[in-house]
Amino acid sequence: MEEENKDNFIILLEDLIERIRQDDDYVSFMVGNMAAIVQYSDDAIIGTDNDGTILSWNKGAKKMYGYGTEEAIGKNISILCPPDRANELKCIQGKISEDKLINNFETVRKRKNGDLVDVSVTISPIKASEDKIVGASTIERDITKQKMADKALKKSEEKYRRLFNDDLTGDFIATIGGEIIECNPSFAEIYGFENIEDAKKSNISNFNPKDWAEIIYRLKTEEKIKGHQTTHQKPDGEEIIIIANLVAINDESGRFKEVKGYIFEND
Repeated sequence: MEEENKDNFIILLEDLIERIRQDDDYVSFMVGNMAAIVQYSDDAIIGTDNDGTILSWNKGAKKMYGYGTEEAIGKNISILCPPDRANELKCIQGKISEDKLINNFETVRKRKNGDLVDVSVTISPIKASEDKIVGASTIERDITKQKMADKALKKSEEKYRRLFNDDLTGDFIATIGGEIIECNPSFAEIYGFENIEDAKKSNISNFNPKDWAEIIYRLKTEEKIKGHQTTHQKPDGEEIIIIANLVAINDESGRFKEVKGYIFEND
């Protein structure tokens, strides 16, 4: 269920309670709408009693877990829980009995065929009266693809970080004003800094202000500069000749925001 649908469902519930004494036809209409949202949601929406016995099971739950309605109803919710997460269910039931909402809790559940699925779970108590909790309403969203995408991104970032750190050229990312956002060990070594942290406290425009101004001017129109040769003055006063490849980094609106550079010293 999309966040918008969740919000709509809550609004419908609140509206129904507010008007329940006023208009029986309206109540019937609202109940029908809520039933449709629950039944046709892509998310698994499951109702259980205090013991965890499944009382309601929508099409989203059937699609996600593989159990038909008749198979699921009457079974304990533990059929969806991997053996190594049994204590998790006890913890959840304890919180529900204390009238606590569990919101967007990420965990793992088990399908009928034994496959595991990453899910985001929201569970709220069901009350028969103000003080009596009679069960729980659970909304479970399949986040397997999201998890896979996160892992792939993390792996890619780790690979990039290894290449970045091991690169023999001085790699850096800086603001248009020259503040160093990121750099690798080779960059720090070229300019005589003891470590990356010290290098990131510097401003690359200070090494040759006129040259940096020219670079920024060119990148605004050219976007890339290849084989740029110039003289920089290191913080200790020593002058070095460097050759740089530079790329403009734009923000989402296409505005020039940062500079990515790859430099090496021309001995």
